[in-house]
Amino acid sequence: MQLRQDGFSLVELAVIIVILAVCVTVVFPNFSNGLLNQQRLKSSVSKIASIAEYASQRAVSTGFTHLLHFNIKQGAYWVTAHAPDGRQLPITNGLNLRGRLPEDVQFSSVEFRDMKSGLEDVVTIEFSPQGWIEPATIYVASSHGRKMSIVMHEMLGYVETQEGFK
Repeated sequence: MQLRQDGFSLVELAVIIVILAVCVTVVFPNFSNGLLNQQRLKSSVSKIASIAEYASQRAVSTGFTHLLHFNIKQGAYWVTAHAPDGRQLPITNGLNLRGRLPEDVQFSSVEFRDMKSGLEDVVTIEFSPQGWIEPATIYVASSHGRKMSIVMHEMLGYVETQEGFK
């Protein structure tokens, strides 16, 4: 009579572990790159929305019109105050109100209520001392095809981020 042994041999387990290791090596970098790319996009959009909200609040508190500028082609953005004498003043209060999008994130376009700006060099959104925001939507996309929007609401004076393009 022959004894029957259930289970796997050490060689069979080693082969399964090697197969799993190869699968993880191939799949994980693509998965992690996608997550990092998505986080960079969300972080960039969140930072721009926060800067826009700050510019709106600062315009009301100082009584000066504030401008949020976007250099669409270079992926740069910054805030200035518009003095009553017409000069544009950079804001130097210690906060970082200027930035640049990561390499794999870019502005797709900026759309104002009655027109689409496309890919002009520099686009400006105005924040008035009375609390209204020039209505606009900023479209931001990653090189992996993910898209987000930053919406400036005119009369309500708030900024909203959205997944995708509307």
